[in-house]
Amino acid sequence: MKKVLVSVVFACSALGMLGARVGDGYVPQRSDYKIRTEVTTIDDDGTIIYDKVITYLTDARNHTDTLQSEALPLDTAYWSRQSIGEILEMDFNFDGVPDLQIGTGPMNSFGNFTYDVFLWDEQTHRFVHVEDQPPLFDPYLDDSQKQIVSTFRLDNDVEIIRYQWKDGKLVEVSKETIDYSELTED
Repeated sequence: MKKVLVSVVFACSALGMLGARVGDGYVPQRSDYKIRTEVTTIDDDGTIIYDKVITYLTDARNHTDTLQSEALPLDTAYWSRQSIGEILEMDFNFDGVPDLQIGTGPMNSFGNFTYDVFLWDEQTHRFVHVEDQPPLFDPYLDDSQKQIVSTFRLDNDVEIIRYQWKDGKLVEVSKETIDYSELTED
């Protein structure tokens, strides 16, 4: 019974917030948002573990929405906390509007920084999480091919995976593994 009550209270407060935004005629635009992140931690018997990345999106009327991402466990012997919660604003779906990539941390001692992606939805005027997102490591955009490129290094092998948008989903279009020394040769 408590679970149902909490759900109803949450739904009512969400509707109330939506009404306040729509009722006064204000519709937030992408450029209205100020964005910041906060990383939460848990104490596991004296070991601090990074837990979640909370992204705060505050519009021009000071209404704040939040997005949540799972942080990867961070090995502080190799990396500082600075990559977790990093915000990258890039046009990830090539529609001319900047989207958000939120850093969730390094995968291993070679880096392989991972990101959670949220696309700007012009219809709802909100950021929407990319569902069923493949793991994206150190992603960059190939604008000429309209592809997202993910690179993953393990020892001397570098795996390069290219993705394209098809029917609203990121689909792998090519994959290759090359020797790291090929990338560093002059």
